[in-house]
Amino acid sequence: MSLPRKHKLPMFLDLNAEAKQKIQQYSKEHLHELSVELVSEYIHDVIIPVMVQERYLVTPVDERYEETAKGLIAQFGLKKICLGCSGWYYRTGTKG
Repeated sequence: MSLPRKHKLPMFLDLNAEAKQKIQQYSKEHLHELSVELVSEYIHDVIIPVMVQERYLVTPVDERYEETAKGLIAQFGLKKICLGCSGWYYRTGTKG
C-alpha cells in the first residue's frame, strides 16, 4: 500500500512567500469565521491589489487595474482566482 503523495503548493503561493504568509496570518486572525469565501475575498481585495501596486504602480482606482491584475495572475498560470483555487489558499492558511 502506498501513501498518498503530498500536494505541492499552487505556483501562486510557491513563488509568493509573502502572500502566503499574509494569507496564513489573516486566516489565523479570522479562524472563528474562516471560510473559502472569506479567503477569496481577502485575496481579491487585499493580496492582489497590493501585489499590483508594488509591481506595477497601478492602484484599484486606475483604469488599467483590471487588465494589470489579470496579467499578474496570468503569470502564475491562472485566468482567475476562483473559489476552487481559494480552497488551496484556505487550507494553506489553516496549516502551520
